[in-house]
Amino acid sequence: METASTMGSMIDEPLDLVKLCLDEKIYVKLRGNRELSGRLHAYDQHLNMVLEDVEEKITIIPDNSPQDAPFQVIYNSLDFYIYT
Repeated sequence: METASTMGSMIDEPLDLVKLCLDEKIYVKLRGNRELSGRLHAYDQHLNMVLEDVEEKITIIPDNSPQDAPFQVIYNSLDFYIYT
């Protein structure tokens, strides 16, 4: 296992951190109250990602509801997902 000091020396740019996450389970927060979690298979310089064993979570909050009103959560499980 690598220590924080050796990992810090391996990370020079933000994409280096993403490179360390290849073949690891990651969590991606998207716009529109959407979240993805899955295994990072590939990515590019624009952070387009290819994820495997993906679980998508969509939270729906009604616009006219009070602050403490319940909200709806939708789960979707996918084997393979390409996020662009």
